Amino acid sequence: SFLEINIDSIIHNYQLINTKVGNTECAAVLKADAYGMGASVIAKALDKAGCSTFFVATIDEGIELRACFSKNENKIAVLSGLLEGSEDIFYDNNLTPVLNDIEQLKKWDIYNRQKKISAPSILHIDTGMNRLGLTISELHDITKKPAELKGLHVGWIMSHLACGDQPLDIMNKRQLSVFLNAKEKFPHVKASLANSAGVFLGKSYHLDMVRPGIALYGSGSGSIDSNPLKQVIKLYSRILQI
Repeated sequence: SFLEINIDSIIHNYQLINTKVGNTECAAVLKADAYGMGASVIAKALDKAGCSTFFVATIDEGIELRACFSKNENKIAVLSGLLEGSEDIFYDNNLTPVLNDIEQLKKWDIYNRQKKISAPSILHIDTGMNRLGLTISELHDITKKPAELKGLHVGWIMSHLACGDQPLDIMNKRQLSVFLNAKEKFPHVKASLANSAGVFLGKSYHLDMVRPGIALYGSGSGSIDSNPLKQVIKLYSRILQI
């Protein structure tokens, strides 16, 4: 048996999404080795197609992806954030941590102060997914003490839709409202909410960046009436018996 992965179809899907979101930046999620399809090969193809921001799940994925690019210009964000003692690894490999809790925020703030640098980070806010991210109450607490986190250098804030593949679910509008309220506390910081399904919920969800993952590889969702995405994989196997 063998699996055929069509890189051209992945690029088609990326360009389709990129066109749909207009002036909003379109990143690419390559976690879990690009959903098992080969992150290094796909990243190089997407880079040529104009993608400059990539999201991975873990720091080892980030290191491997950084080695794929001859230049250091591509932005690579690590969704799991700072592990204990990993600050130097992030900085040396030009990786951006997604900060998911108060302790991660404090560690990155202290590291930046000690090194006298301003290395970027992404602040993750939990608006209802209940997986990773600062709670709204924690967000309120840290915004009341800006001096304590002066060295944090938040480049983006982000959240994740829980029910984006169910367009009629009231949770989508609720999360968008909560996130926009949180964004008001960071008036000069860019924001990202839409995952693959969120891309197809409408312009109000696009904000400054969308983060398609599974959609790049051809999987639609309930938010798409007729799936315009191309199928990316084909599985071939010998028939042993009829």
